[in-house]
Amino acid sequence: MIGGSGNVGREILAALVARKDEFGTISALKREGFPTSEVLQHLENQGVHVLEANLKDKNSLVPVFKGICLNPVRN
Repeated sequence: MIGGSGNVGREILAALVARKDEFGTISALKREGFPTSEVLQHLENQGVHVLEANLKDKNSLVPVFKGICLNPVRN
């Protein structure tokens, strides 16, 4: 998720964490060079992977998104 520490994003992440067994790995992307917010620190303590990248730099984004499945197959 991009924007995970905003008003809407934090609610979405909290809902995902509450049902994390259904989703597998949950990740949130934060802007490179900025400190991790208290919201993201709290979510990180609950198992959310906080990733960092520069949204204006493709070379920064590629490794962050590599291997992420956006449409997981559910059984």
